[in-house]
Amino acid sequence: PLLALLDRVGLVEAPPDVLHKVADRLDAAAQRCGPAIATYGNPAKTLAAELAGSLPLVWTEGEAAGPVGRRFAAVLAELAGRPALVAELPEALPAHGGLLAGAFAAAADPDDFFRDRVDEPEA
Repeated sequence: PLLALLDRVGLVEAPPDVLHKVADRLDAAAQRCGPAIATYGNPAKTLAAELAGSLPLVWTEGEAAGPVGRRFAAVLAELAGRPALVAELPEALPAHGGLLAGAFAAAADPDDFFRDRVDEPEA
């Protein structure tokens, strides 16, 4: 509906055939990420499992990506109750660099970064 409205006021071009294609893609994503789909085949549940017990750092680059990153962090907080920190590049590294090293860094062993941690207790 928002794309149709923006088309009518002349801000974007969204002919009906394009709107139908967008709706079809959104339907496909909703089916792939639905609650009845098992975690191993569901990107949304996989992401939720990977974010559990962590503080996500959402870094964006570009004019359009900034609002998307902020919205993603807001949705994580509002719907999932998970905080996230957002910054735009190139300011992201100085802003969040302290979280990537030292006392706040993840407790992963740098020599065994790619090991499977599924069965290990949280650090």
